[in-house]
Amino acid sequence: MTLLKELGYLSLATRIKTLGDAMLADGLQIYAGLGINFQPRWFSVFYLLQEHHELPVTEVASRIGLSHPAIIKIIESMEEAGLIESAKNSRDGRKRMITLSAKGEALIPELQPVWKALEEELQELFAKLNIDILGVLESMEELLQEKPISKRVQERYRRKHSLDLQFRPYSKVLAPYFKSLNEEWLTEYFSIEDEDRQMLDHPENILSEGGAIFFACLGDEIVGTFALVALQKGVFELAKMAVTRRHRNRGIGQRMLTEALAEAKNMGAHSLILHTSAKLEAANHIYGKFGFVEDRLAAHTMKYLRPSRRFVLDLVRSS
Repeated sequence: MTLLKELGYLSLATRIKTLGDAMLADGLQIYAGLGINFQPRWFSVFYLLQEHHELPVTEVASRIGLSHPAIIKIIESMEEAGLIESAKNSRDGRKRMITLSAKGEALIPELQPVWKALEEELQELFAKLNIDILGVLESMEELLQEKPISKRVQERYRRKHSLDLQFRPYSKVLAPYFKSLNEEWLTEYFSIEDEDRQMLDHPENILSEGGAIFFACLGDEIVGTFALVALQKGVFELAKMAVTRRHRNRGIGQRMLTEALAEAKNMGAHSLILHTSAKLEAANHIYGKFGFVEDRLAAHTMKYLRPSRRFVLDLVRSS
């Protein structure tokens, strides 16, 4: 037994591709063995033009379900073989029309009995296997259009490996983690500035000015932190959100952001801002998912010397 067979469903995509490649290679052998100058990859375009005579390139791509660049490559190959001709649409010069050439038309009587034999052989083959392969393919296509494999796997993984993440408010015992967790990521991407140092060395100021600090905990381990800094009535800044390096890419950042929004609302916030950097692509993607938008128009002074972007979330609209 080969490794691909041993791997079972884990190698399904590879085995399907290998089988498809083998069938296409066999198709070449069919035509070559019968002395017909034709390639399997031309089939769908050729068949469509046989049925409809003349079509725009964009419609050919749409009907077959291939990208425009992929169809262009097939068309160019068929033109080189002299099977199709193309010209601009007489009524719309932006459209390119394609049709079978005289050589292509002459090939139809030779190809049709070959296709009939191929269809019958495949029907017989799958009948022996007692598999409705076309029904299976259609069902798979519908299921994956509804929800792709990537999303299905991610959801299953998260269900099985959901983290028992707990959140604790600031205390003197947890205070050192606010500094160490933020220093870890700041030194990884940037340098620690005076503005950072002021906040990390004196977290009690955030509390005394009406803000709050929270810590994300996995059991007894402190894995993340964030602060809600009061700026004015109803407006808070989400600041100093950090996840320790060895626990990143586990969905903790998103859980923390969800908690931060809930806590901000409980504290009476109607608007939440944050400062980020273009370097932090993964974080910025998450902010966008939660409804944060970049505040390009408002006049404001950036807090940091490092290049920063200011994002804002309307908590009333997002409710």
